[in-house]
Amino acid sequence: MSFKKNVEDHLKHFAQSIGLGELALNENNACGLCFDDKMIVNIEYLEEDDCVVFVASIKQLYPHESKEAIYEKALLLNLQHHSMQGAYTALSNDKSELLLMKSMKASLDYGLFESNLEKFVNTLEGLINEFERVDENSSESPSSSSSSSDNNIPPKPPAGIMV
Repeated sequence: MSFKKNVEDHLKHFAQSIGLGELALNENNACGLCFDDKMIVNIEYLEEDDCVVFVASIKQLYPHESKEAIYEKALLLNLQHHSMQGAYTALSNDKSELLLMKSMKASLDYGLFESNLEKFVNTLEGLINEFERVDENSSESPSSSSSSSDNNIPPKPPAGIMV
């Protein structure tokens, strides 16, 4: 049994509750919502899994920027299941964006749908602000070309298996 109609009904109800008019899945079983003129949340129905997925961009990634601090922060956030409200960070297929994603069973009731969407948007807003701070801190930090002895920090041991 497909729960696509359930998702479509939730979208319709949500649109009416915020005075949006009409909101429906397109031919690709997806639709998008924009919050505060800056956060776009894509809602996708995955028929083969009977689930609904929220997907949003946290941060654009550029080829010339150092991504080590961004990747580290994103991976650490994935361990914070409670504060992430069940969402997780991921890279887009082309590695040009850091994403926030959340997947739920499409059979969920409207109350859960709306609650999860609200939590997702709040989490997204917090992460956008958090990664702006990561950008600010990485631009203020000394260049990675300075040696560890300049900063009185012992060198890191080589990675690998020690015997």
